[in-house]
Amino acid sequence: MQTIAKNFFYSFIINMKLYSTQNPYNQNFTSRNAEIRFADQIARTVQKNYPCLSDTKYARFHTYSPKTEHYLDNLVKKRKILRRILHNNTQNFISISLFQIFRFTNKIKSMGVGNCGEVVILAALVAKVNGIKDFCVTEMHSSETDVYLDHAILFVNAEKKYIIDSLLGFADYLANAEEKYKGVYSHCFDWNGSEQEEIYLYEASAYSDNYENAIKKVPTPILRMFYPELIIKK
Repeated sequence: MQTIAKNFFYSFIINMKLYSTQNPYNQNFTSRNAEIRFADQIARTVQKNYPCLSDTKYARFHTYSPKTEHYLDNLVKKRKILRRILHNNTQNFISISLFQIFRFTNKIKSMGVGNCGEVVILAALVAKVNGIKDFCVTEMHSSETDVYLDHAILFVNAEKKYIIDSLLGFADYLANAEEKYKGVYSHCFDWNGSEQEEIYLYEASAYSDNYENAIKKVPTPILRMFYPELIIKK
């Protein structure tokens, strides 16, 4: 897994421990500030405008039965077709343009499927539309085993270190999010059970990275013109 980021800023952030237990920005639910509430709105805006079924989320939240297995198989097949289309979308051009971003969002909406690798790109898009530029698409790994936890999230703000999880539908400071991942969402991840186990974030795969770079390159006013429905009213 390549952990060298696209520039020195993210190379420094992604290769280090992203927070400490003494993070002054850790907040409980009742005292979360406007910044996190706005990030929560970004996660909800993704889910509202791009409602899609995730085969990995479905598998984690449903008990096995012949009926659920059949439904899951169909979801997997459909999502693989989508990813093949979107991967080709990045391979056929030297650099992704607004046209490819538009094609990406249209395919997600028309096919109605997508895993964390897709919805994290949508979160990046909504964040950029709403003026957030300090973000990075990342993948979660275990600090104990360095094993990929099969989940991608949007890491925002190098100083305050918060995340937007548009698949599970929440945002929080990274330390608080870790508690949720190891608590209420623990069944979604293969933790090894160690109390010292923490989340390490790595730069996402080239598939997500290509779209992230494209979103960052397109000026915010242009994105707002093409995606007015993603503008969050403050």
